Amino acid sequence: MKALTDELGNHGAYSIYSGVAHAELAGIWRLFGETGMTLADRQPVYSPVAKPEASFAATDSMLKAIIGPVERISALFGWTVPGRGEEISATIDYIAGEMQRLHP
Repeated sequence: MKALTDELGNHGAYSIYSGVAHAELAGIWRLFGETGMTLADRQPVYSPVAKPEASFAATDSMLKAIIGPVERISALFGWTVPGRGEEISATIDYIAGEMQRLHP
């Protein structure tokens, strides 16, 4: 993938996006748990299981990845429409508070 993105002229893209992809895969993997050892070689069998902490962590990370950069992007582009910055900050604070309240 690095060679492909470099070939397309998007140098550094692999370094940036592979971290995000690996984090998403790690989050998804946390939603699976060992449910038995039914195979002949005694290898564990994994399937989706109820894991509130893992589900919360995946949701919390996704929300932070989506909402967090909005404030920085608005500042970067100089979007200083009166009240908009405060609305964005208040929304981020609200979501952070709700996630803290919902933490299992």
